[in-house]
Amino acid sequence: MPASSLISRLQKSAPIKNSAVPSSLTSIPSVARNNWEVYNNHREQATIEGIHRCAAPDLSVSRVVYNQDLCPASAGITARIGNGGGLHVAAGLSVNFYLGDPATGGNLLGTVDSTRALYPGEYEDISFDWNAPSTGQVFVAINETITNPLTTTANLARLPETWAQGSGQSSGGSLVPANRRAYLGIDGSPGSGWFDNVFNNFDPTHYYEVHFPFPVNASAITITNSFASCGFLTGTLSLSIDYTTTFSLDANGEGSVSFPEQSGIIWLRLDGTDTKPDGVSLNEIMVSGAYREPVKLLNEGTGLLANN
Repeated sequence: MPASSLISRLQKSAPIKNSAVPSSLTSIPSVARNNWEVYNNHREQATIEGIHRCAAPDLSVSRVVYNQDLCPASAGITARIGNGGGLHVAAGLSVNFYLGDPATGGNLLGTVDSTRALYPGEYEDISFDWNAPSTGQVFVAINETITNPLTTTANLARLPETWAQGSGQSSGGSLVPANRRAYLGIDGSPGSGWFDNVFNNFDPTHYYEVHFPFPVNASAITITNSFASCGFLTGTLSLSIDYTTTFSLDANGEGSVSFPEQSGIIWLRLDGTDTKPDGVSLNEIMVSGAYREPVKLLNEGTGLLANN
């Protein structure tokens, strides 16, 4: 068919209807819109080329071997530390060697730090010299947080930053409740003391609270009291974990209360049911138990600028 005839046929076909195209899609703006306003990606984590945003190291311990050439004086333990993840990890990882399972109280033999960065698929052999080795199963752990051991004490109330509060009292007879000198009940001095009936106590409750700086384990309290006309006689001892027990002290308002050891205690409270005529008091409240000092408190240093 001649070209002129084909063109003629096309011209006689149905006309092409052009739809309107928004100018915003056909023009280049003079100032680009903010990317996060268009794609709502302002919270998106930027990625390094070739590394997924969720990539992370995956550390493992394998191939634990022993060198017994110097036994019984010493033994060498070598563990292979590998990285099977998608991201490298820096040098200085702590590798801990235990005699016995650390999850059930195994003894920490020592710690050796890794010496180089481990990229995905790489490993390093870490060696530890064990002096005077003994019989038992050795466990190796990497990059773990070591939990501080429990420390037993006869008086948890003497832990730094422990504080106390007691029954409301009127300061100077002004009807204004005031928490007056409650710290004297935990200051460790048997010659000082706290009492709630200063001038006139308009608070009908009689209580004393001790607050600890971190969770502790408690198993008993001992109260001393030398005030003649005030003191706790009977009442309720409450712990912050919803544990309560009753107590009964002697006629001087002194005595001890023992109970099954309770853990995770951040405060305890004495509520007096029967008291001496002039309210409640105590020279000292001693709380027996144990505590595990948080890691953040171990290296506080000294002086005003030690933690700055």
